[in-house]
Amino acid sequence: VSSGLRARPLQCFEHSLAYGSDEWRYDEIESIGYQLYRFRLGLNPLSEVYEFTLRTRTGRTERVRLVAGFLSSRAVKGNTDLLFQAMVSLLHDRVGRSRNLRYLSQLRAGEVVRFGSIRLHRSGVRVGRGPFTRELAWDDIAGAEFVHGAVVVHRTLRDGGTKKCGSVSMSVDNAVLLADLLPLAVERYG
Repeated sequence: VSSGLRARPLQCFEHSLAYGSDEWRYDEIESIGYQLYRFRLGLNPLSEVYEFTLRTRTGRTERVRLVAGFLSSRAVKGNTDLLFQAMVSLLHDRVGRSRNLRYLSQLRAGEVVRFGSIRLHRSGVRVGRGPFTRELAWDDIAGAEFVHGAVVVHRTLRDGGTKKCGSVSMSVDNAVLLADLLPLAVERYG
């Protein structure tokens, strides 16, 4: 995997992930975040950088960057995009699943689970800060999706449609897990 300056091997195993000479067990990873950078010169794309931020319980942080540069072939750019999608699936399966179960147990215990300006609690979701805070019951939550580097939370309208009610950057620790966590919480507490 190219970091833009030098290549480092990225290896994914059943119970661990190795990047360069560093290796982490999936159960050691406490939080994940993603970012996508697209650099352009006018209308010409220069490069795309997919970045994963991994943090362990001990506070160690590593950024894994997948880079497709301007001179990269179309195949390399396509493979980089596929690798990003595969890594997202892997991290959601190996890290996100257990983390979401912990979040659900925190909600059951009456604790607040926070992702930036989005706060989950046993009776619903609070979105926003200060006087712009909106309180939503679990039954009003339609779900979350990834849109332009953010996790966007939607609420259900009376006519059956949905509307955006809040968002948080995908780089916020574990905010990317909201897409999997919200349906589980709605099923359990709605």
